[in-house]
Amino acid sequence: MVEAAKKIQEKFNQISVKNFIFCCLFLIVLLFIFVYPAFQKISLLARQTRDLKNSALAQGKNESVREATGDYKQYEPKLALLNQAIIAKDRELEFITLLEEKAALRNLEQKININEAQGIEGANYFKIPILISLAGQFKDELDYLQDLEMISFYVNVKKITLSNSAENSATTTNMVLLADTFWR
Repeated sequence: MVEAAKKIQEKFNQISVKNFIFCCLFLIVLLFIFVYPAFQKISLLARQTRDLKNSALAQGKNESVREATGDYKQYEPKLALLNQAIIAKDRELEFITLLEEKAALRNLEQKININEAQGIEGANYFKIPILISLAGQFKDELDYLQDLEMISFYVNVKKITLSNSAENSATTTNMVLLADTFWR
């Protein structure tokens, strides 16, 4: 009986050693499958960050990463507004209808000329110059300009030309706006 117990003890020890070796091999395989690639990626990111910092310092930019991140976080909420202000391709009719509504609200006669799109180098949007001709009361035209400033689309007015109307010069003025709109 003692001898049977010794044989059982020996088999148990052999199984325990085999299990221990199997567990060690399994952990080594896991290490090479998951941990080592992750460590390589972290090392690569650290090296790239260090290289970026060194190149920024070499270019004379002494701004730290924290300062740049702080600047970005300061303007981040405004980026969403800017992205909304750039008109999506499928919203052309909405933009023109909005301009027509603003002119009708102010009792202005309006004519809109849209020119060819101009690509902007390095940007994922382009600008389209527009020419808006208005005829009506001067105060209404000023109110239209304020309305134009308040719409959710970004319209950059570059030039305003005012003149008296040939028909009824005492009360009617003509306003011509040369502006840029930005589209995706």
